[in-house]
Amino acid sequence: MWIRNLKLPNRLLRWHVFAWSKNYLSVILPLFCLTLVLTTTIPNRLNETYYHMIDEQDYEAFVWIKENIGEGHEKAILDPWKATAFTAITSKKVFGRIQGYPLERAKRASEFLNGGCQDTEFLRENGITIVYYLFACDNPDLIELRPHVYILKDKD
Repeated sequence: MWIRNLKLPNRLLRWHVFAWSKNYLSVILPLFCLTLVLTTTIPNRLNETYYHMIDEQDYEAFVWIKENIGEGHEKAILDPWKATAFTAITSKKVFGRIQGYPLERAKRASEFLNGGCQDTEFLRENGITIVYYLFACDNPDLIELRPHVYILKDKD
């Protein structure tokens, strides 16, 4: 606001070069400062690890899930750090995600995955039919459709 309300001293306004700026200074100076800040900070921040939650392998798997797993499978469980990107790419729901810090559902998702995806009852109780996990899932009720992508068998 200080920059927006900044006014040139009257003695500078007598010069022809600065006379036109009297009316536009409150727009030009903030835009200049904003441009300067954005051009210096954004490139530095883009290399931060928190912007790179998924890699090329994850992205390809998420696109494959979107294109190949039908509407009968609407909820997935995966690494909670990757869940936001998963939802954005696939338009499918997730069991738990981490947006700022891990909540109880995210912790429960991690426990399930780290336990080898063995708790079929947990999947059924929570309506989860898709599992994406970079390590092996040791559960006979899961069918591996492609590396790291599993779906839950129908209950007979």
